[in-house]
Amino acid sequence: MTPQALADPKAVSDAEVKADYEARRQNYATPERRAVQQIVFSDKAAADAAKAKLDGGASFEEVAREAGRSPADIDLGTVTRAAIPDAAIADAAFALEAGGVSDVVAGVFGPVILRVGQIEPESVRPLAEVEGDIRQALALSKAADAVDAAYSAYEDARGGGATFQEAATQAAIPVKTVAAVDRNGNAPDGQPVELPQ
Repeated sequence: MTPQALADPKAVSDAEVKADYEARRQNYATPERRAVQQIVFSDKAAADAAKAKLDGGASFEEVAREAGRSPADIDLGTVTRAAIPDAAIADAAFALEAGGVSDVVAGVFGPVILRVGQIEPESVRPLAEVEGDIRQALALSKAADAVDAAYSAYEDARGGGATFQEAATQAAIPVKTVAAVDRNGNAPDGQPVELPQ
């Protein structure tokens, strides 16, 4: 007996599926991602001067170029909050609107000015999309418990002196007797024998 052989997804109720989905909702969520750029400055004075230029109408790219940064230097990519190791920078980046430019942020490697581009909001796969997978997983879990219970009941019965057939009956394990089978799984007439899983 294996859980796969005993699993019956139809025996799992809709309420059980919904409860499991709610309990593990984070497993079906894709976190918010943002396109983040940052210019790191050598000191706060340089960062403040750059921020003043941005406020005066200079472009982010101009300010980055004047700070000696190439487009590749400033691009962090489209990232989740967890992908930004510096908590202060992550907090600032995820507080901005799309297209927004931050004030000077005290980063681990020096003062930073951030710009956020496109924002991909968090998304959660709906229950209807994952219901089949959840139902199958719950059915397998129940079946594994049933296999364990049957195994324990069988072993207890055998330990108590029951015969193989008696122990299997007490454990509610179906038994099939095959009179004769060769190494290829065929009966004496050459036909394949259907063995239980």
